[in-house]
Amino acid sequence: MKLEFTNHAKHRLFIERGISVDEIKKVIREPDNIILLPDGVEKCEKEIGRDTLVVVYRKEKNVYIIITAYFK
Repeated sequence: MKLEFTNHAKHRLFIERGISVDEIKKVIREPDNIILLPDGVEKCEKEIGRDTLVVVYRKEKNVYIIITAYFK
């Protein structure tokens, strides 16, 4: 699975929120819930421990472009 990150996502995920690439992959591969948004954007959610991790992305060919991710 190939991932690319927007500049916003790189800063927020890795520096501010401490979310790992493995966690993001797990949410995309095994989501508990998927919400389809306009322009081909998907919002996936998965319970990880006591929290729910949300990953927002769009897929272009075989690349997942990660827009943002956060725990809710």
